[in-house]
Amino acid sequence: MRKMSFILLLGLLMSLSACTGGGMQEAKPITLEEHFSMDVPENFRMRNDLHDFAPLQMADEANGYFLLTIEESKIQLQQRQLFYSLADYAHFLETTMEMGYDTSHVSQRDTFELNNYQFQTSDMYASIRAEDAPLEVYYHLTAIETKERFYQIIGWSRRSKASKMRAAMLDIEQSFTELLSIPRETQQASAFRPK
Repeated sequence: MRKMSFILLLGLLMSLSACTGGGMQEAKPITLEEHFSMDVPENFRMRNDLHDFAPLQMADEANGYFLLTIEESKIQLQQRQLFYSLADYAHFLETTMEMGYDTSHVSQRDTFELNNYQFQTSDMYASIRAEDAPLEVYYHLTAIETKERFYQIIGWSRRSKASKMRAAMLDIEQSFTELLSIPRETQQASAFRPK
């Protein structure tokens, strides 16, 4: 049921954007409740219906670009007996995303350090069988490890817009900054679960 709801929502959003050519606009800084900051293209608008509990949800619906960011406390993960390395966490993210599709393929994985954070990224192509034709989607999955947290930055678009989405995600990753001004140990541990 959950998969079907996600497929219908994704299909509707993608079909609404199929006729527009749209690119990315200049990036602007977004700060989420002093938790983290990153530069996001101005054509993205805040949303609250893309995911059950992602604190940052944004979309450019007209052009078919979508973005989520989730943060998880390592302490809370450990309290649940989950002891992830960055590679484990990135693999968990990939596996969770793949479960929602009929077919999926990771075309590229990269691991690097940037701004004193550890990153692992994946470019994933996925498709869902539909009545008319398969719905083909591109995902750029980013797992980030900081001293006390893991972050997921998930961007997606139609497969035909993958190069623009990937370029935007690379810029978003480069601008990512964790803000340490407030404690966040009260947040619940989470995993990506599409609506």
